[in-house]
Amino acid sequence: MNRHNPTPAEQLARVMTRLYQARLTTPSGGNLSLLDEDGGLWVTPSQVDKGRLTAAQMVRIAPDGSWQGALTPTSEWPFHRAVLGARPDCSAVVHAHSTSLVAFSVVGQPLALDQFPDLCRWVNRVGFCSYAIPGSGELGQRLAETFATGCDAALLENHAAVTCGRTLTEAFHRLEALEHLATILLAAARLGARRALGDAEMRNALGRMKRTWKTCEVDAGFESARRAELADYVRRAHERGLLGSLAGAFSRRCGEGLLITPDGTDSANLPAEDLVYVEGERCQAGKTPSAMVEVHQAIYRAHRHVESIATPLPPNLMAFTATGIPFDARTIPEAYIFLKTVPTLPFAARFDGAVVAAALGEKTPVALVESACVVITGA
Repeated sequence: MNRHNPTPAEQLARVMTRLYQARLTTPSGGNLSLLDEDGGLWVTPSQVDKGRLTAAQMVRIAPDGSWQGALTPTSEWPFHRAVLGARPDCSAVVHAHSTSLVAFSVVGQPLALDQFPDLCRWVNRVGFCSYAIPGSGELGQRLAETFATGCDAALLENHAAVTCGRTLTEAFHRLEALEHLATILLAAARLGARRALGDAEMRNALGRMKRTWKTCEVDAGFESARRAELADYVRRAHERGLLGSLAGAFSRRCGEGLLITPDGTDSANLPAEDLVYVEGERCQAGKTPSAMVEVHQAIYRAHRHVESIATPLPPNLMAFTATGIPFDARTIPEAYIFLKTVPTLPFAARFDGAVVAAALGEKTPVALVESACVVITGA
């Protein structure tokens, strides 16, 4: 595959492979689409194992609805065209049968974006479409009406989920973020009532994740060994489901500053050179650090023994932060040896690193932040 300029068919094959390997769809379920520059719609084929799809098997549907080739396009391609017609700013659609989102769809419950702004920031709104037969014109019409209101995603009753994006990668990231969120909410439901954030809290949080930085020049080979090790941990954390592609952060102390994961860059394939050096109010030119960087900076300033920090969003731990239920590491002695007492901090601490730093110490290496993340420190 040409990594620098992949064809539409190559992009479809790559994203479907990621969906399947991440268990976000089944061998027989789900489909993708991507518009090309000439208005053709590239789609995944019908009745082909999603875990074995290749670029050569993708089907191009011409603007007039015709196609050629040995394989038949997915029977649901009309609703892909309908969604893209309703969202002319987008060029790609992802439809997948991911477990947690399907759970919401079969009980007829919309997905609320009223918690975890670090996940929800990547999706504008999620709609809900009442049941219609897969592949039917009625389903396409309902989806078009839903996406025309500005939704970036929709749940299909008794079916699955659909997302759109300016690129296929963006549509995939939205699906993954929503599945991550849905998994947290299902785990939280087993613990107790959620402590949802108010609209004002969510808007304020999303606004505070955007800031400008002064820049500093960093040599291309700066701390190459540390960068390689940190990037490896980031990729491993993603493989284990601790990090979403775009949510959560890892960092390590580096001289007078720190190296940290970049904002909005896929952690599954993070190159070491994409890590961002940050020192005070300045960051490496041409890069943007994780929106969690200020929490990391505050911890490093307060605790000289800390050399590395992780702020991931593992779904089962996030269930405790969604409900405020205390996390008691003493239930498993071997865990307590590593974790000690684990305090839960209020959501406001997500944007007040001093509060997080004050709660941590050599005997308190871990803390939870409501509706945000787990903060893990180490030497």
